Amino acid sequence: MATVAILGGGVGGLSAAHELIERDYEVDVYERNAELGGKARSIPVAGSGVGGRADLPAEHGFRFFPGFYRHLTDTMSRIPTDSGFAVEHLTPATQILLAQSGRRNELIAPTDLPTTPDELTALMRFLWDFAGPTAHSADRPDFLPAPHAHLPAVVRRAP
Repeated sequence: MATVAILGGGVGGLSAAHELIERDYEVDVYERNAELGGKARSIPVAGSGVGGRADLPAEHGFRFFPGFYRHLTDTMSRIPTDSGFAVEHLTPATQILLAQSGRRNELIAPTDLPTTPDELTALMRFLWDFAGPTAHSADRPDFLPAPHAHLPAVVRRAP
């Protein structure tokens, strides 16, 4: 049996290891950090847990897998967990938060075409803010919410 060494225990390295193991290779993964996961891992914030609870996680990187990442989600569908498979822990996003420089701090865009009046308003607000000169333009139509108006949460964690 051939042995393969993989340098890096992030998403790419672990995915490669999983694929190779399924093809009967022996795999050694070398990671310089104490935990695997690379930029997709959570790091506990020491002392942040209160009342006997575990420390809260800090995020090292983003966890966004667009639909065209089909190979990653295919691999996740074959990774068993205590309650099923890894892919079952993904939560679909309904909005995208975009950062921009020199204008409003963020823009919120829907991921799909609107199906409700609130979603249509969010899309119109995004298009106005994206194309407009500033976020606080005096020409902002009255029917668009103010920049700090409440909009639904971008991502909800699975229980």
